[in-house]
Amino acid sequence: MRPSTKMPTTLILLCFAWLIALAGVVTASYLIFINKFHNPQAFIMSVTILLGSLFLSALVRMISNIGQMLFDIKGLLYNNQQVSAVKDVLSSQLALMNDTKTILKIQAENVLNELKALSELIKQANCDAKDINQNIYQIRNFFEQIERHLDLKK
Repeated sequence: MRPSTKMPTTLILLCFAWLIALAGVVTASYLIFINKFHNPQAFIMSVTILLGSLFLSALVRMISNIGQMLFDIKGLLYNNQQVSAVKDVLSSQLALMNDTKTILKIQAENVLNELKALSELIKQANCDAKDINQNIYQIRNFFEQIERHLDLKK
C-alpha cells in the first residue's frame, strides 16, 4: 500500500495545533514565573490556560485527522470507481472475445465441412478419371481390333 499523502489543510491544522500548545505553555509559564508562585489565583489561571490551550490543540488536531481520513476515504472511493470502470470495460471486452470465439468456431466448422466436401469431390473426380481412362483404353483396344481385322482382310 502506498503511503498516505497529507493534504495541505491537514498540515496547516497540525502546525496550528502545535502553535496553540506552544503558546499555551509559554503563556502559562510566563504567568507562573511572573507571580513566582505567590498568588494562588494566578497559578490556577495559568494552569487553566495551559489545560485550555492543550485541549484546544487536541481539538484542532482531531479535526485535522478527521479531515485527513475523509480525504483518504474520498481517494479510496475514487480508486474503487476507477477499478470498477476498468472491470466493466474488461468484462465487455471479454464478452466480445467470447462472441468472436464463437463466430470463429462456427466459421472453422464451416471451412472444415467445405474441405470435407471438396475432398469427396476430388475423390469422386479421381474415380471418374480412372473410369474415363479405362474407357479410353477399351476404346483404343476396340479400334486396334478393328484395325487388325481390316489388315487381315486385305
